Amino acid sequence: MSEFIQPGAVLQNQFKSDTALVNLIQKIIPSTYGYVFDGENFGDNFSETQQAKGKKSIEQKQKLNYYVFDFMPYEMWINENCPLTQTQRTNIIRQAIDNLDKNSKIKNANGRLLNNEQEANIFLDSIKNID
Repeated sequence: MSEFIQPGAVLQNQFKSDTALVNLIQKIIPSTYGYVFDGENFGDNFSETQQAKGKKSIEQKQKLNYYVFDFMPYEMWINENCPLTQTQRTNIIRQAIDNLDKNSKIKNANGRLLNNEQEANIFLDSIKNID
């Protein structure tokens, strides 16, 4: 789920959040038109996630966290031209989220960056036998 956020605006998601993320990123990579964030909403467990996503209740949805794994300034996204690599964007978003209040509903997705198919195959092989 991608979210478009203007500088100084509140994350337009199912829950209230602070503008601190946009303000932090604005200092690193200024954007005139805002940012596009890519992430997913999850609860603390599978059941909570399913219940919140299946209901129209705003209160249920506000319990979810938004796990961000990528972002891009809007003008770069709309022009399909971003000079920042995935690694650079991931490092920026992780640093910014780490500086948010610990009670923020915006969280790091903490994914693994794989640079090519060989790294992906090695990673998949390493997790095949995990019990």
